[in-house]
Amino acid sequence: MNSIDDIFVTKRGRRCVLIQGYKLSENKQLKDRTFHFRCTNRKCNVTAIIGEKFDLIISQKNDHNHPATSENILNRQKIMSTLKRKAIDDVFTKPNKIIRKVLKDQTTVNISHSDVRTFRKSIIKKNQFNYTRKEAELKRKFLIDNWNAYDKGDITLIEYLKIMGIRYQGNKI
Repeated sequence: MNSIDDIFVTKRGRRCVLIQGYKLSENKQLKDRTFHFRCTNRKCNVTAIIGEKFDLIISQKNDHNHPATSENILNRQKIMSTLKRKAIDDVFTKPNKIIRKVLKDQTTVNISHSDVRTFRKSIIKKNQFNYTRKEAELKRKFLIDNWNAYDKGDITLIEYLKIMGIRYQGNKI
């Protein structure tokens, strides 16, 4: 019987196991607390049932109809998924800092300069999406707070317009 080589989490938060160079992703949890895994290659119909502690393979059906993924590609995919999860969790940290921190934790990985560039582009996209969402929420709160201050009479109309970035010249806005 095969053994589980590695366990990691994908960029979408699903668990993956590595068995003899083939990547299987978690499909569902069964009633007896075991897990059903499927090959990540869509055209391959290999399934495996793995124990609840992820220590042994209870059963495996069918054979893979494709070659095993190289270790270098698997390492890049693991790093990419880790980076994307960290970029979502830590929005205000610079992408280069996140990359350095993750690569520092990885010990035996051969990564080229183009891989790092790809990581950076991917993280910047994730960071910008989350940053703009949070930034929009802060702007909305800023607008509401200033409108309430104007409504209470704490600030004048001209001060309110200046805060909002609207130019006021006499009677023209």
